[in-house]
Amino acid sequence: MSLEQARQINATITLTKTLSEADIALYLLVTNETAPGDDEPPLTSRHAREAAPFSMLAALLASAAAGHARQPAVARFLSQSVRYCEPAYTDDTVVATAQAQRRDETAHTLLISVSCANQEGRRLAEGEILLADD
Repeated sequence: MSLEQARQINATITLTKTLSEADIALYLLVTNETAPGDDEPPLTSRHAREAAPFSMLAALLASAAAGHARQPAVARFLSQSVRYCEPAYTDDTVVATAQAQRRDETAHTLLISVSCANQEGRRLAEGEILLADD
C-alpha cells in the first residue's frame, strides 16, 4: 500500500506478530516494566504461556496507526483511548489493525480506529488514536 493510499479515509493497515518469550523479555527490558503477574504466584501448567503486558498491545496498535501519518516515523500522537478485552500470550499471533476514520482539515487531525485480535479472532484490545495530520 502506498503512503497516499494509507492516508485515505477507511484505508486499513494491519500488522501481524507472533509473540515469543524473547519478544516479551526484550519489551520489558526496553520499557523497564515488570512482567504481568510478577507479584502473583506462578501460573499452573494449564496456563503455562506467559502473558504479554497490555502496554505491548498498545505499542502494536500505535505502530499500525502511525502508518496513516504523513511521516510514519515521526507521527505525532495527540490522544489515545484503548480498552483491553483479553490478554495476549506467548505463541499467540496478534493482528493489530488501524483504520482511518475521519480527517479534520481545520484542526489538522486524523482519527484512527484500532483493534487487536489473536489467531482465534478473540478481541484483545480496541480503541481510537488521534494523530496530528500536518
